[in-house]
Amino acid sequence: MNADVPAGGRGDVAQERAGLDRRRFLGAAGAAGIAAATAACDTPGDGPTGTARPTTAPPSAEAAERGLAGNADWRLRSTGPPDAVEGYPDQISVLPGERFGLHVSTTAPGFTVSACRIGWYGGAGARLDWRSPRTAGRRQPPGRLTDATRTVRADWARTTDVATEGWPPGAYLLRLDAENGRQRYVPLVVRSPSAAGRTVVMHAVATWQAYNTWGGHDLDRGEDGAPGNVRTVVCYKTAHRDDPHLATHPALPTNDFRQPPAADPESPPTGVLYEGYPTDAPYVVHAADHWLFAGTGVRAGDRFDHLVGVEYDRVTPGMPTPRPLEIISHSPLVCNGRTSHADSASYTTASGAGVFATGTMRWVEALMAGTLENGRNHGMDSRTGAFVTRTTENLLRVFAEGPAATHRPQPRDNVTAVYAT
Repeated sequence: MNADVPAGGRGDVAQERAGLDRRRFLGAAGAAGIAAATAACDTPGDGPTGTARPTTAPPSAEAAERGLAGNADWRLRSTGPPDAVEGYPDQISVLPGERFGLHVSTTAPGFTVSACRIGWYGGAGARLDWRSPRTAGRRQPPGRLTDATRTVRADWARTTDVATEGWPPGAYLLRLDAENGRQRYVPLVVRSPSAAGRTVVMHAVATWQAYNTWGGHDLDRGEDGAPGNVRTVVCYKTAHRDDPHLATHPALPTNDFRQPPAADPESPPTGVLYEGYPTDAPYVVHAADHWLFAGTGVRAGDRFDHLVGVEYDRVTPGMPTPRPLEIISHSPLVCNGRTSHADSASYTTASGAGVFATGTMRWVEALMAGTLENGRNHGMDSRTGAFVTRTTENLLRVFAEGPAATHRPQPRDNVTAVYAT
């Protein structure tokens, strides 16, 4: 419901589908991903008229979109108080050409909406694809709390209807520009009609909601600072026995995944297990010769300050873990006075698909470390940014070639050796 777009979650990347051209892909591309681009060249035809014809398919719409210039002014300049302007769509994703409703509340007499598609765009970060005419503003009623489930709902009237004809698939931020000078984002995904041959990016919407404080509650605390859960995310955590659906759905408790009843830890699919918060520690390279680090120039023991934080994951040998599993970074840390490690790990599934878990929440943030965009966020510098960028490029290129097990070495199972020291 919140018009802000909180960020969060840890950096676990799984290979979903093959067929993507090996192409630099660092901008957030939404659920659609990026399609392979093909160059068109004309040759004399062999027909009686001798007309030229392309020997390859023309560039895709996505390829043409990537070649366009971005708009540097897509960012928020002034948010103001929460009620200055805020909104939400009645759908979180649509197919190209579909319509959706936008529900907006503002203290201003009017506002406009700008649809900004997130992407590389030569470094601009986004491109303006559409702008609405002026829409009359109104202040909608405050959210209401359903006490039994501690769910905050807006149930606002629809303010305007938006058509997406001509919008390329991707991740969009709908920027609300109120006439009082205040701005907010509303996230929306325009899905690709098909995922074949594409890189699929999964948005962490559950994490967005977990830290969404609109209405005074999120999944960790309420208005009084005490635990105050759900929205449309059902998460009773330690109070899962209060979940009214538990009696009829005993196999689906809403507590932490790894806890009984129906324990289902995250380590089998990711290779790592979430362990703690908060920490701030250097990222320490362990398997410098792993293909993920190709071209980075790192050696075993190299450190990248502040890259591990603020939450971290590690390989936990006592928990269910896929094997063979290779630990490629092993970073000592201290969390709440206790010593431990954060691990980056890699393995391949039975199908041959690759899985890489970064082990640190700051991996995505580090892609912009040391740039004019983010400066030295959390102390990470340009050296760290270059290392994370090249490693991420290696990951996407290799996964785009097809199942990693078919063209890269199998992971070396080193869990016992690493944790025996």
